Amino acid sequence: MLIDYHLHNHFSPDSKTDTRQLIEKMKSLGINDICITNHGEWFDQEDEIVGHFYYERAKKNFTDVKNEIDSLKNDFPEMRIGFGLELQHQPESMKEIKQFLSELPFDFILGSVHNVDDFIISGGKNGPDYFIGKTEEQAYTRYFEFLLEW
Repeated sequence: MLIDYHLHNHFSPDSKTDTRQLIEKMKSLGINDICITNHGEWFDQEDEIVGHFYYERAKKNFTDVKNEIDSLKNDFPEMRIGFGLELQHQPESMKEIKQFLSELPFDFILGSVHNVDDFIISGGKNGPDYFIGKTEEQAYTRYFEFLLEW
């Protein structure tokens, strides 16, 4: 069985993909178990701004995501379509994040680390600069330290 639990639709700041088209594409690929896991933070990779979690904005956005997913499920009875979240490591927002997570019925939560020491390592323009002057061990140890905090 093929699955994909790391999909973004037009509610995510890094995607413009229509939800119906996304589901149809996954179905055409034989992937019948999916989860739409939009980003819970807002960011601008072009300007190298690290994402931030905003409770009220996230709650409204993900309520809309859930409603849209639910409205499409009947059109795709052969598909398992989950409601998920991708959320980056943000220790300064943990109180709001915990409240947010307790209020919505997520099927799957993907924790991620996109930022290490003010470098967007997941694709930002300055991401490769993070490695300058560091050994592999130094660079990856710092990344794994953030994962352990999560």
